[in-house]
Amino acid sequence: MSDLVPGAAPLPRYGRRLLALAAGCLAVAVAGAVLYALSPPASSGWFAYAPLAEVTGPVHVPLSGRQWSGLGAAAVGLLGAAAVGGYALGLRRAGAAARR
Repeated sequence: MSDLVPGAAPLPRYGRRLLALAAGCLAVAVAGAVLYALSPPASSGWFAYAPLAEVTGPVHVPLSGRQWSGLGAAAVGLLGAAAVGGYALGLRRAGAAARR
C-alpha cells in the first residue's frame, strides 16, 4: 500500500488480516448474488382454476431453496464486510486518539 501512495506507511499486520477478511466477506456476498441470479425459479404446480381477470393485486412469486440460500449468503457476506469495516474504523480512531 505504501508504494501506491507516496509517504504512506505500510499496512500493519492486523490491517492485512482485516483486508483479507473483508475481501472474503465480499466474495461470499458476490457468490450469493450469483447463486440467486442463476437459480431457476420455484415451480408452483398446477392449478385447476384460473384467477379472476378483474382482480388485480400482488403476485406471489415463490423462491426456490437455492434462491433463499443465495440471498442468505449475500446478506451474511455484506453484514460481515460491514462489521469488518466498522471494526477497522474503530481501530483507526482508537489509534489516532492514543497518538494525541
